[in-house]
Amino acid sequence: MTKDGVIIDGNRRAMLIKQLAIDNKEQPMYFLAVILEETLDQNPKEIMRLETTYQMGEDAKVDYNAIEKYLKCKDLRLYEFSDEQIGKMMGESATKIKEYIAIMERMEDYLDKLGYSGIYTRLDKTEGAFVDVTGYLKKYSGKNSGMVSWKCSDTDVQDLKLIYYDYIQYMYNKNKSKDAEEGVFGTEDSKDYRVIGKPSKKESLFCANEKIWAEFRDNHFKKIEPIREEFERGSFSIANLRKENQNLDLNTLLKLRDEIWAEKVGSILKENLGIAKSNLYNFNNQNEPEILLRRALSALESIDTKTKSFIESPEVGKLVFDINKLTYRFKKVLEKKRG
Repeated sequence: MTKDGVIIDGNRRAMLIKQLAIDNKEQPMYFLAVILEETLDQNPKEIMRLETTYQMGEDAKVDYNAIEKYLKCKDLRLYEFSDEQIGKMMGESATKIKEYIAIMERMEDYLDKLGYSGIYTRLDKTEGAFVDVTGYLKKYSGKNSGMVSWKCSDTDVQDLKLIYYDYIQYMYNKNKSKDAEEGVFGTEDSKDYRVIGKPSKKESLFCANEKIWAEFRDNHFKKIEPIREEFERGSFSIANLRKENQNLDLNTLLKLRDEIWAEKVGSILKENLGIAKSNLYNFNNQNEPEILLRRALSALESIDTKTKSFIESPEVGKLVFDINKLTYRFKKVLEKKRG
């Protein structure tokens, strides 16, 4: 502890002792501590160095919240510590500290876009997502990555980022039991959306083919933007929800808002991603006509032609016409080639 009573290492112990003291008022509670000569005001930078070394260095015995190390790097940068110095305190390399800073900046950008600036509790359990997204965006920003098969621009990269943010807000606030019942997304949340933008020509909607990406992107914004408008300026805006739920603290209110978002967008995001993944599969197997034809035949055979939606939908009629036209062209190609 500092001379003026600031705990450098032992905050959890102090919290537990305070709780025990409430439950056992007749039993004195204390823990042994080293009292430093300095006060916090006298040497804040040195106090910060000690705190980091004890709490997050190689000898730390307690794992802190995953977000804690990113916040700590940000704070130390504000005290003008170099990445090398921060790394030494935390038992990491300077390169790793630079990665932490980049990930922290991505997390803060996400919070800013949602109107949650500084509410770091809304990042709970999202670390893996931001590690992935930060790495992906770094590969595409500033210059074209060799992994992208088409000429993408900074605007395309920005679209990729915003779409990822929508999926992160959904996936970490969704009704997990409901999704498990539907068999949507795996148990490893951070792996489910990697197909959207990971650097891979075979396993990435963004990298593989411009048409696949454009269709996925356009469908996303077409259906999500009206809902986003409702959350930014409509009935689910932060201002409106605070007005209607004055008894809730801000973090609880934002958690509720995120859960409402997940409920509203869930089916849209799942359907659009499912279609895009199917398109990617078809693209990767374009030289395997039998595989794709069997898949198409199986899908067509599953359609119930007696339903009202099949008989009355103009879009269904157009699709049947297009399929018939395409299969007729296939037939003509085979007749010509086979004589």
